[in-house]
Amino acid sequence: MYSYVSRFFQLLIAICAGLMAASCQPMTQSTPTALPTATAGAAYTPQPRKIETDINGVEITVNVPPDWQAQSTSDGILMAERPGSMQSNSRLMGMQMHIFTHETNDFGISMTEGENDAWAILKFIVKKQEYIGNAIASEPQGFTWNGYDAAYYLLNDGYNNVTLLMAVVTDTPKRLVAFNISCPLQRADLLRDVLPELLDGLTINNEVMDVVAMHDLPDPLPFPTVVEATASAP
Repeated sequence: MYSYVSRFFQLLIAICAGLMAASCQPMTQSTPTALPTATAGAAYTPQPRKIETDINGVEITVNVPPDWQAQSTSDGILMAERPGSMQSNSRLMGMQMHIFTHETNDFGISMTEGENDAWAILKFIVKKQEYIGNAIASEPQGFTWNGYDAAYYLLNDGYNNVTLLMAVVTDTPKRLVAFNISCPLQRADLLRDVLPELLDGLTINNEVMDVVAMHDLPDPLPFPTVVEATASAP
């Protein structure tokens, strides 16, 4: 990975080269939570696997859905439905999520008091071709998540992959926490439905993030459409 301006920006905008490279490698499963001793006659409910890590000064805990692969990386947390989820033609084989953070003041933009900071940052990002390349991004939309500024945009990379990029800005420390959730275009209508499961149990700096906020996102998600150019008639 990591051709464009920086490793972070490649990850921020969507199905970027670094995320693709990482998903092509075999992923080690996160360590399962220790199983309690079964009691005779009692039904046993498996406990979810968890990943807990500190990313750029932000403590994040996330549950790993059953049968998913997950690992901590130098940039954050990478989760995928299956290992080796990329084909050689750069098309996703399954769904994956990458969680990462960045300092808000490193974007070099002025924040307006009372404005949604997450929305302002994503609005800045989608206007820069050096960040999103030739992909098509929707206009960022702001919302509130646990009282924090949050925003999202939708992206179509033109290779039959789509991405939901959500971000929330924490107060202490001041960080942008981003969730890059990608899947094949043919499964785009399922992406919103899996958000509650993917984000269930998510904590940021020990605060449980309420998945009810996901109801603010449209259903279905209106991913941009790539219109292929047609040759002019002779």
